[in-house]
Amino acid sequence: MNSRVTGSGVIDGWFVVPGHLESLATLRKEFRARAIQLGLLDLDTAAIRDGRPRALTQDISHWINTLTGPDGHLVAGIQFESRHGGDLALWALYERPGDGAVSVNVTPLDYGPVRENDPELIEAMRLHHLVWDDD
Repeated sequence: MNSRVTGSGVIDGWFVVPGHLESLATLRKEFRARAIQLGLLDLDTAAIRDGRPRALTQDISHWINTLTGPDGHLVAGIQFESRHGGDLALWALYERPGDGAVSVNVTPLDYGPVRENDPELIEAMRLHHLVWDDD
């Protein structure tokens, strides 16, 4: 238990939302042929959310990683809905050359050991039927 840590922070920068209707229209134009080549019938939010075949989402992410935001800086990452619930927003930050241990797009706020009695951790473990195993 002592090696587990938790933290919180604030992220900033431009994020692409692949499931947004405008983003999806662009992705469909760029990657529909690749999706079909990989055995999908179309490129839609279900294909992006499912992540299979993995090569498709990797190709899309690689392409997004080269985009710039309105300020001319490379996008910081992507924002997407969790497969564990559409009301859970997740962010993936791209690592850039020159980034230290923490991305320049992250401002750390809190950092410390995981507490077994943390109510949010207890609820997450309950929802996913997880138990501690320190062996």
